[in-house]
Amino acid sequence: MNAKRNAERLERLKARYDWDRWPGGPTGGELRGVRVGADLLPEWRLEHVDEVRAEGRPPLQHALFTRDRDAALSVEVWECDSTVAARVLLLELLDEFESPLVVRATGAAAVGDVAFVHGEHMALFAHGNLVVRVGNAGRELVAVDGPAREIAARLARPAGN
Repeated sequence: MNAKRNAERLERLKARYDWDRWPGGPTGGELRGVRVGADLLPEWRLEHVDEVRAEGRPPLQHALFTRDRDAALSVEVWECDSTVAARVLLLELLDEFESPLVVRATGAAAVGDVAFVHGEHMALFAHGNLVVRVGNAGRELVAVDGPAREIAARLARPAGN
């Protein structure tokens, strides 16, 4: 019964977020062993990275980056087993938002393979088998589209480049 409810929930989420209109394949390919480090956002200072394992979820790296005393970004990166698994996780994370203002990203905010935003202050996107969430974590609200683009570009580069 639980599996049936989960399947029905997933189908509702797919309909709500236009799953059938998402681009067909990954633009970045599948990435393995991604390590969140200071080079992910070189204009910001990496304060710490925590690795989190939660039952039923892929491994998560949660990082805090600061620019100054008041500006901070939370960056979360999940490494899924496949592109499809990443997109399903993206749907599950979208379901955790209580705001109707989370929308499919377009223009400069459209990073990765498929992306969603909450105004200028949160971006959630799939990039191959990775899911990335970038959000404000400081007193000063900063637009996250630039940092999200930087992260997506750095993830698209082969290791060592």
